[in-house]
Amino acid sequence: MMTEFSVEDKLHCIERELRFRRVIYEKRVGRQAMSQQQADWEISCMESIARDYRTMAASGGNCDLVEATGGP
Repeated sequence: MMTEFSVEDKLHCIERELRFRRVIYEKRVGRQAMSQQQADWEISCMESIARDYRTMAASGGNCDLVEATGGP
C-alpha cells in the first residue's frame, strides 16, 4: 500500500535531514572523507529543496517549482 505524504510532511523530513547532514558532513570533511566543496554543494541543494517545499506549503501544495541545475 502506497502512503501519501503531505507537502508539510515532506518539508519536515527535509528540514530534519538538513540538520543531520550539517552535523555528519562537518565530521566527514574533518576526516577528509568528503571535500568542503562537496559538503557545501550537498547542503545548498537540500536547502533549495527545503525552500521549494516551503513555497509549496505556503501556496497550498503547488508542485510546479522543479528546476534542474546540475551538480558540482
